[in-house]
Amino acid sequence: LMQGFRGTREGLNGSDPLVHVVDNGYPGYDTQIKAVYETARELGLAASPTLLVLKKIGRTDPRLVAKEAQRPNAIAVSALDTATLPPLLEKAEFMLKKTGRRSF
Repeated sequence: LMQGFRGTREGLNGSDPLVHVVDNGYPGYDTQIKAVYETARELGLAASPTLLVLKKIGRTDPRLVAKEAQRPNAIAVSALDTATLPPLLEKAEFMLKKTGRRSF
């Protein structure tokens, strides 16, 4: 995981927003979330605002999706439900405005 981030790390600083996409239908997704946050911390990116995108929500218990979507800056999306995409774009736009950035 660290090697995958190293190439991207050089162009980032601690205030750049990050998008963390997680397959919410994968049994070990919570372990992956922790590993990515730990890696970001080790790379000095812990302060970066992070948008947590939970994908494949149609394959997961809706109660679990609702619980996970309560995480800070989290949004649940499904490619099969286009109604989930505008809230994702709105949340991303809000994060960009908050950081003074124009793009991710």
